[in-house]
Amino acid sequence: MWFSGNAVVQRGKRYDVRRIGKRVSWKSPVASYGPALQVDPWTFAYAATRASVVETTVSPCGRLAGAALSTAALVYLTARSSPRGGLDSLNLSSDFALLKDFVGTSLKGTIGAAIAYIEMQNLGYAWAGHWEECVASPPVGAHPDFVFATTEDVCLLDAKGSATDLSSVERLAKSEWSRQILPNASASLAFGGHPTEGRIVASSMSYGTDVQLVAAHGKFKSSTSPAATSPTLVNQPAASESVRSIQIANFVEVCDLLGQLELSHQLRNLKREIAAAGTFLYINGGTATIDSGDRVILSNLPSTIINIDGSAWSMRLFCRHQVLNAALRVIASIDSDGAIPKTTRIVAADSLSTAEGPRIKSRSPLSVIVQGLDGVGALFLRVNESEQ
Repeated sequence: MWFSGNAVVQRGKRYDVRRIGKRVSWKSPVASYGPALQVDPWTFAYAATRASVVETTVSPCGRLAGAALSTAALVYLTARSSPRGGLDSLNLSSDFALLKDFVGTSLKGTIGAAIAYIEMQNLGYAWAGHWEECVASPPVGAHPDFVFATTEDVCLLDAKGSATDLSSVERLAKSEWSRQILPNASASLAFGGHPTEGRIVASSMSYGTDVQLVAAHGKFKSSTSPAATSPTLVNQPAASESVRSIQIANFVEVCDLLGQLELSHQLRNLKREIAAAGTFLYINGGTATIDSGDRVILSNLPSTIINIDGSAWSMRLFCRHQVLNAALRVIASIDSDGAIPKTTRIVAADSLSTAEGPRIKSRSPLSVIVQGLDGVGALFLRVNESEQ
């Protein structure tokens, strides 16, 4: 059980697309393609909650179930001393083999999705959205799990968690890029534009060995920008149609996370409904201050209780008030034709400008704060032992 201490996930091989034709050809893999990815139980719990998909659509029930899965995943992970020295390496617990097959499959997917989420944030990608919320049409056939974006690119992402040997996971990453990513390269995004690249992030969790990442990545023909180098989301010039589209889809998800279902419904229907300025200026979720006195909006959904560091903690999701304000500005800027003006400038997170997220921003004996690059995070509050 992994309930305390930092650990690392080794970055194994990354395969980059050489050419897209009748068949996808690959460049020689880049081994150890980056420094080990550092993880901790707090960040993992938040990432698993954010990335978990238990329903075909996003709903409060699915959110709460996803948070519960994050606790179950921590139970079946362990951190063990690495022969390389330094931080312990993340591993599957030996008790994982005792799980019913359908439970094990679910937890491997949860673990893979959480690690992929942390990996993408660390690479400078933000605005995570579930595929179903980001595209214009209902999913048909094989498709990725998520959509991420920088200020320049929109990246399709599929996360994998597999307990097979490393070589099998390497083959899986490449084949799934061809099967799930490439056919959706021209997908129409919900609010305009198309993706520019795609990535598979697979976690190899073979029993008795350290968890390793295998990545497969390729740019689509429509992409002309370089790989992401800066995750800064503050005061950027007006982004491309595709990036704006994904940020609006992210606003939809943020409202779902907060339990603000009426607002998320309005955002989903921007092209069909004209919202009057100021209609949604009151958000019924309560506010709190988080580091540096920044105001945040707390989720209406019930807190999840998670055991970390020998204590019980309540986990409650939040977003910075600037994020919700940006969403409200989008609604207020819709023109009479229901289209988003090309000059609309959308900004989100105010101070999250380093490629380290999601990460712990502050910690005290009574609280821990984890924040992602899109201004959304989790507030962990220690539960008074007398209340348990």
